[in-house]
Amino acid sequence: MSEIFTCMMIDPYFCILAVLQFLSWIGFGVTTICGIHKVLFDRKDECYE
Repeated sequence: MSEIFTCMMIDPYFCILAVLQFLSWIGFGVTTICGIHKVLFDRKDECYE
């Protein structure tokens, strides 16, 4: 945690951009996983029928 505070003191704009990029990567990862999950479950449902 101390590294984040130090980063904010040195360059707050850079830290904000880094956090936004980190959040965007998390969002992208979750979306991708949900998409793959949906495809796999849809295929399983078709197999059971």
